Amino acid sequence: PRTGASDSQRAAINALIDEGPGQLLALADDILTQEMLNPAESPIAVHEDGHYVVVEGNRRLACLKLLRNPDLADDPKVAAQFRALAARGTGPDEVEPWVAADRQSAAHWIRLRHTGENGGVGVRSWNPEQQQRFTRQKHTQAGRALIFADGVRGAFADDSELLQALDAATQRSLTTVGRVVSDPHVRRAFGFEIHGEDVAFHHNRRATRIALLQLLRDLGAFPVSKFFTKDDRSTYVQASKAHLPGADSLLPHPVTADALPPDTSGNGSDDKDDDASDTEADGQDATGQTKTGSGKRTRPTREEAVVYEGLRLRHVAPRTRKTLGEAQKLTINDAPHVSSVMLRVVLELVLTEAGLRFKWFKESEPLDKKVVAAIRRLDPNYLGPKANPELKNAYNASARDRGGVGIIDLHAAVHAIDKIASTSDVRARSADFRPLLVAIDELLGQNP
Repeated sequence: PRTGASDSQRAAINALIDEGPGQLLALADDILTQEMLNPAESPIAVHEDGHYVVVEGNRRLACLKLLRNPDLADDPKVAAQFRALAARGTGPDEVEPWVAADRQSAAHWIRLRHTGENGGVGVRSWNPEQQQRFTRQKHTQAGRALIFADGVRGAFADDSELLQALDAATQRSLTTVGRVVSDPHVRRAFGFEIHGEDVAFHHNRRATRIALLQLLRDLGAFPVSKFFTKDDRSTYVQASKAHLPGADSLLPHPVTADALPPDTSGNGSDDKDDDASDTEADGQDATGQTKTGSGKRTRPTREEAVVYEGLRLRHVAPRTRKTLGEAQKLTINDAPHVSSVMLRVVLELVLTEAGLRFKWFKESEPLDKKVVAAIRRLDPNYLGPKANPELKNAYNASARDRGGVGIIDLHAAVHAIDKIASTSDVRARSADFRPLLVAIDELLGQNP
């Protein structure tokens, strides 16, 4: 598969050299350094015409042959480089492969070895956080990000909304999270410290949660350039003052994750009371959705089972209402891919209806521009300190200068054939765009 058919051993070896001489030399160097082949990946052979033929592990076999006979390389420079390596040794004299009954029997394992994750059957690559967790270099930016992430998970283990925001931020750029949490100005402003491998919090749970949720959402949505320099981070802290904890929430002394007191205000993430009447009294409806003063349902306070859970659009076109209802019959856990597609469909239908009625944009405009245009008309202060916080996440998830990660996810749901939908991403995008749908529906009702 790498080189096509070869009519001799020498031709096969040189075809592998032509594919990447530097990589082949690096592999040979690693074999000599470790004094063995990778024990986690046995070569695969088949018995044909009285010979054992290697069908998986040809680069490793070629390295061993070249270390014993560098002149097999037609390129004099490559031959000289292998000759220099051979001065250190020639690697193992014997290698034990797994012998398959035939090539067809070996094909399944070879395919999994070389064609990616295959829905979980193949080799699944580590994400940056998992790589850092393995190397555990705690004094690097990625290492500090991991310590911070572990501290947040320990303090808010049952808070799915906060944990989803944390996952989105670390998966987008673990190094950027590390750069931000390594800044003492950011830590002081958001009320936490990193001591060794522990995170200490300076404020009560409710204030800490509000600050961290905003920080993590912004880390997941804004471009990395927004946090790159010390001045960038200082500007960001100034712009985030509305979400920062104040003196009234300060604890007598900093506490680690396991000692952060529970929220006793009745409004925090620890309120697990499922009684509908009590939930109504706390400013939520029976579906667990926070209600604004006008009775609008906005962001959920528990994990959504379906997209836009609890949302009812009363003033949009009948087709859009019916589409939303059908989308809400699918659970995100059971159908994450279809749910992510329907999430986008409903958003596009509502935006297009309002955009054409109020002449906000042309129907052919890209989705991200439709979202930004709608927010600009709904909230003239959308970029200022008095911006409607309910629409902020939809803007951050759509604006190209802020990364537009939400719209990128929605596009990928429809067009990227190798995109594996994450249930946490679907829920995050649903939470981002729900307030925008509510605001548009209300405007349509005011202007029938």
